Amino acid sequence: MSKRSGKHAWPAVLIAAINIADGFLVTNMMLGMFRK
Repeated sequence: MSKRSGKHAWPAVLIAAINIADGFLVTNMMLGMFRK
């Protein structure tokens, strides 16, 4: 792997991590609403 490809992969990894975190937050909120 070249250094350039590694640098280009970082934004995608960060976006994926943010999307996963948002998904967990949404599911937690939905579960909290259903439990109430």
